[in-house]
Amino acid sequence: TNPNKADTDGDGTSDKVEIERGSDPGQDAQANAPVSPDVGFTLLGAAVLAAGGGYLWWRRRGDGAAATTDDGDGPDGAGAAAVDSAATTPAATEPVEAETATEPVPEPAAEAASTESAAEADDAGPEPYDEPLTREDEILAILEEAGGRLEQSTIVSETGWSKATVSRVLSSMADEGQVTKISLGRRNLITLPGHEPDGARSPFEKPT
Repeated sequence: TNPNKADTDGDGTSDKVEIERGSDPGQDAQANAPVSPDVGFTLLGAAVLAAGGGYLWWRRRGDGAAATTDDGDGPDGAGAAAVDSAATTPAATEPVEAETATEPVPEPAAEAASTESAAEADDAGPEPYDEPLTREDEILAILEEAGGRLEQSTIVSETGWSKATVSRVLSSMADEGQVTKISLGRRNLITLPGHEPDGARSPFEKPT
């Protein structure tokens, strides 16, 4: 054997292993001779690398074909362009009448009516409002509703004002001739002109 080589015959099995197996380390192993573990691992690794390389090549080829199809550069792209051009032809578009028929049509009559109503409201001017009643007007309304006569204490209850306020307003109205104040002991009777009791009228005044 060659002392400078671990495998003199170069068959992949070291001289030590061939001696232990009883084979000639200086001669190639026969076809039916067992393969050393080192050679088996080497062959297995080569097979795995070959399978992995083939898979990667297949993946890259598939990605390239997909990109060609999407971009329309190859035969598939030409077919896609043909499909796009066919989709834009007048035969593929929907009728215009069908789309316009579904759109709501504004009603000119309703719009004109609303415009006229707004114009009339502007011409009519601001709505009239009732002026607030004065204290005198409120007392006169209470007396008319009661039939023309009420005691002063009842007027205080109806208006919700203080006794002093009611007394002051009634005195001013009596001076102006809007009401008549008649003293009945500790009470005051307030009447509208012409609604005084018979005994309270002046003898020169004609009954109404």
